[in-house]
Amino acid sequence: MAWSIVRSAEKTLHLLKQNGLELEGDEANSLLQHGHAQMFGFNCKVANVVGTNSFRVRVCSEWFQSFSVAKPRIRTSPVEFDYQLLPTRKYLFALYYLALRDYACQLEMERDRWFREPNWGLVVDEERGLFTWKEGNTLRFPLLVLSSPLDLDLRAKQYHAQPVT
Repeated sequence: MAWSIVRSAEKTLHLLKQNGLELEGDEANSLLQHGHAQMFGFNCKVANVVGTNSFRVRVCSEWFQSFSVAKPRIRTSPVEFDYQLLPTRKYLFALYYLALRDYACQLEMERDRWFREPNWGLVVDEERGLFTWKEGNTLRFPLLVLSSPLDLDLRAKQYHAQPVT
């Protein structure tokens, strides 16, 4: 059964605290109430937790129609997300939107169907820090373990230092 926004946010806050990182005040409240918050200079959204290592992430359908590099967002909100957070049993993983775009474009199975969907399922291999897309896809993609605000900043800089394809 899918977790509530509050449960997912509480697990995210717990994993942040384990790494010596804390959100307080408005940021923590936003995460608990809405599932997204400004964190360390980035807009972050907790992915929908479907099961222990199973998630649904938000993609941007414009990526597949016009090769856009727009950030994913929720239809009812103008907020665009830099990172989507995946709270697992032991780690808080983060997925940068440009990395997500690259990995989405490498989808193996049922591309026509998924390219029309705003939310995609993935399964995390917590011990290896990798994920695969659901529905029989086999390619594995790396995740970022969030243990410092610097992790988010460096990942963004790495992606912006290379040409967009």
